Amino acid sequence: MLDVVAGTGNAAVPPVDTGAEVAAYDLMLELIDEGKRLADARAASLQW
Repeated sequence: MLDVVAGTGNAAVPPVDTGAEVAAYDLMLELIDEGKRLADARAASLQW
């Protein structure tokens, strides 16, 4: 799955929990950093 304008990953992380491969992109690096922290807390592995 490709999530463009991913922000903090609120739409990108849940599919990872079901086994989907996800790539998340956003121009706001601060939001990507927060998304990485949230994904790590859930042990969700996706490409940022």
